[in-house]
Amino acid sequence: PVHRPRDPDAPPRRFGFGPGGALDNDADADARRVEAIDGIKEQFRLALAYDKVREAAKAAKVAPPVPDPRMSALLPYANGEKLVLFVANRRIEILDALKLINDLKLKGAISGGHEAWKVADDLKKADVPVFIGGTLYSPIRETDPYDAPYANPAKLQAAGVKFAIRSAEEGADQAMLARNLPFEAAMAVAYGLPEAEALKAVTLWPAKLLRVDDQVGSIEVGKRANLVLTVGHILLPTTEVKGLFLSGKPLKPESRHTRLHEKFKTRLEEVQSGKAPLGLERPNGSEGGKPAPKAAPVRVGAEAKE
Repeated sequence: PVHRPRDPDAPPRRFGFGPGGALDNDADADARRVEAIDGIKEQFRLALAYDKVREAAKAAKVAPPVPDPRMSALLPYANGEKLVLFVANRRIEILDALKLINDLKLKGAISGGHEAWKVADDLKKADVPVFIGGTLYSPIRETDPYDAPYANPAKLQAAGVKFAIRSAEEGADQAMLARNLPFEAAMAVAYGLPEAEALKAVTLWPAKLLRVDDQVGSIEVGKRANLVLTVGHILLPTTEVKGLFLSGKPLKPESRHTRLHEKFKTRLEEVQSGKAPLGLERPNGSEGGKPAPKAAPVRVGAEAKE
């Protein structure tokens, strides 16, 4: 499966970071980028000001300001307690995000990072991790190397940047793209990322970056028993899943794909024996308004007989 992110030179669809957003390259891109960044800064500053007024009222033993759920929810992120994800794919977007993280003293990370390989040194210097938005897509710029998406994780790893690999977010099939996550990592292995690092990039490293590695991310005593048992390497598309456990509870390792496989795996034998048609008949069993002829036995590799 391959997808192509939105062309960064196409007309913008929305405000914000990311391909197709307000930071795309057109006549007003710089003005919109500044406007978007100023809006983000203002929201964080309002959250800190809200907290300052609330604490001052508490110290003076006077009525606090009217509660604002939005500011209360944003406060842990504004004061650096929780991780802020900046969706940024283009080089300039990532650099803008790094400046925001530094100016506001946030605990931040980049999500997407299609051009993170272009600013790997800046990411390393800022100690900001990247949740790479997949590898199975074509380069977003015609001037980029053909393998830019595939080699992105390896280049970040070589530069010492902390990263994880997540599934892609673009397209109508967004809800189903998580199933491609092992193959996103496998592509990175084919273009320079060590195999052990690729496996960690979809298990332990995201758990560490999200601060839930005490619960998930690796097979250790005391963690949730989320386990997958396979025949073959877990990153390979041909690997067969034999067992699945979620929090220690066994689940049937089946999906729509396995159910379709079970349904049609004997199709050839059924057609050969005459128990099933070749699939050329219409649903009502007729063809061209005439009754369909009875299916004749089919012999593969031998002369057909009456």
